Amino acid sequence: MTGTSVTPLDLYRATLSFALRLLSFSHQARQQACEFEMQRIRRDLAAACAIGNAASAARDWSALAVSLQTVLRDYMATTTNLWQQGLGSAVQLQTGSFEGLRDAFATWQAASTDPWPAYAPMNPVMLPWQEWLQRLGGAAARPVVRAARSEAGYEPHSANSSAPPTASGSAQDGGHHVG
Repeated sequence: MTGTSVTPLDLYRATLSFALRLLSFSHQARQQACEFEMQRIRRDLAAACAIGNAASAARDWSALAVSLQTVLRDYMATTTNLWQQGLGSAVQLQTGSFEGLRDAFATWQAASTDPWPAYAPMNPVMLPWQEWLQRLGGAAARPVVRAARSEAGYEPHSANSSAPPTASGSAQDGGHHVG
């Protein structure tokens, strides 16, 4: 049974659920974008009609200027309102989609990682890979510890270190420094 791969159906279900949630969130975003586009078109159409009415009803330039100023004020108020609605909607959609995707990814991750440790020891080909991954994980954790020690002021100089230890009073005190 070493040559066969076993994929549980829960993994397929979790992957499909994850993909469907992604599609659902993208559909919601597109739907809201289309609604805001329609509101923008209505705003522009109302402003164009108001400009036409102002131009036809104006008897002199000062009346036209007052009418156009009112149209511009209404246009800017509507634009500000649309921006506020858009930003609120974007934040709401981002928060909801993040929480939904986090839950979906956690479900997918649980479905994909739970059954695999039971199958890995059965396959003797995977034993060297498991040892290698454990060593890689340990090696990845060492630079974090080394960086934490250097921030605390402790940096041991080992024999295999590529940088030689600095002598007291060299570069900081104005001594000769070759870099």
